[in-house]
Amino acid sequence: GARLQLRALVGALLPARATLPGDATRGGDFALVTAALAGCLTLAENSAIGVAACVPVEVGATRGAGFGVAMPEVTWQPWVAAGLEVELLVRLHSRIALGLTLAGLAPLVRPRFVIDAEGTVFEPSAIVGRAGIDLILSF
Repeated sequence: GARLQLRALVGALLPARATLPGDATRGGDFALVTAALAGCLTLAENSAIGVAACVPVEVGATRGAGFGVAMPEVTWQPWVAAGLEVELLVRLHSRIALGLTLAGLAPLVRPRFVIDAEGTVFEPSAIVGRAGIDLILSF
């Protein structure tokens, strides 16, 4: 049957580089760290696999480090997002599973990184897609 869970998650996205439009020598390196709570409903499961739908709400910080400018700066800006996630669970042990996830998130706070008055280097889209592999430990 269906099971309802509350999950606590932490995550980080690998650093990415973005540049000013038309000038690849100036831009920034960006990273994201998050913590989230997700309400999840197990839709189907057996002893080896399961499928769950989750509603995550995450908070965190986006780090931007400028390059190619006279005075490069490092700044942190808040990140808040909510969305929907579908997860395929593969059980490795009674308390350990791998989760393969696809998520769509809507940033409620969209940090914008600019270089002086020259333009925006990076701003998240209104809808963000994400795929991931999770290691799940059950207590």
